[in-house]
Amino acid sequence: EVISHVLQGDQYRQLTLIGFSLGGNLVLKYLGEPNSNRPAELCGGVAISPPCDLSGCCDRLNHPQNWIYQLRFLRSLQSKMVAKGDIVKQALGVDRLPRSRSVREFDHRFTAPLHGFDGAEDYYQQSSSKQYLAQINYPSLLISARDDPFLSASCFPGRDEVSNQLQLQYSRHGGHVSFMQKHPSGDYWAERRCVEFLRELPTN
Repeated sequence: EVISHVLQGDQYRQLTLIGFSLGGNLVLKYLGEPNSNRPAELCGGVAISPPCDLSGCCDRLNHPQNWIYQLRFLRSLQSKMVAKGDIVKQALGVDRLPRSRSVREFDHRFTAPLHGFDGAEDYYQQSSSKQYLAQINYPSLLISARDDPFLSASCFPGRDEVSNQLQLQYSRHGGHVSFMQKHPSGDYWAERRCVEFLRELPTN
């Protein structure tokens, strides 16, 4: 729906998708999953720090050294549930909203049932882009940092696991969607690399 809205009015001849974190996972999934309705204007995509294996990332968040990240995520997610309390209670058929102790538990209680999935694992399996990386037929770029605290080892696929249309660029450092680097322009490294990649794409 978002892509269709952007392309209304024939303002754009080319469309490239760029996603950060979960948005990056969505970009890769969209580019690789079976879909005959992708627009002719689409010419490629970039994913920065994508959690392409959602289950693996939840396992990673459960590591003791990542407790502060998980706590922050949970507080944000649960505050959104509270803000929509009556709607969520009615949708789930419950009288109260129990607190969750992990992101996986939250997804099992709320995210999955609210979006038609049969539990957290079903949601992770169907929504992870990793299973589609070998089917991507558009020039694409995946940028991730080896020291990203959120990404599991399964989020760093090898060359033989992905399409030859997908470039893999793994840096030693960069954290999660950070990639800070001193540069005269003040730009972040990942954003500059993204622009370089887009300029290399063939024009329609």
